[in-house]
Amino acid sequence: MSVRRRVRRFSRGQRGVAAVELAIIIPVFLLMLFGVLEFGHTWYIQHALTNASREGARYGIVYKNFTTPPYTRMPPQAFTPSIQEVVDGYLLQFFAAKFWEVKILKGGSATTAGSDLEVEVSADKAWFALGGLVPGLTTIKLKATTTMKLE
Repeated sequence: MSVRRRVRRFSRGQRGVAAVELAIIIPVFLLMLFGVLEFGHTWYIQHALTNASREGARYGIVYKNFTTPPYTRMPPQAFTPSIQEVVDGYLLQFFAAKFWEVKILKGGSATTAGSDLEVEVSADKAWFALGGLVPGLTTIKLKATTTMKLE
């Protein structure tokens, strides 16, 4: 048997192998690709929530009433704009719709310097791509808490 005939005989058995290999590899590749995209999106949201909680806490610890005498510190719950509005304004720069919640966990009525003010920003993150590919994967709760002392 000639070499040419052996090559033809071998190549007949290899038809469709590339299609089968592609069918096996594509789901794994897509799962990895969507996993990387979802992880990056989750990290981005967590970073934004962390910075928003810092902005809200920072606003809350330095705010003083300079409009009416005796120019004393007001409790953070009485601020205008409120800590909630400051956090919302910060996050709306990055996201089109509001999907987060802001809580003052500690120090909402404190007026003395040195008291702690604790601001928490939380959000539910839906898995857009992976939710349909991985059964049972729906949402994850992201949370950022910042504690600062009143000045």
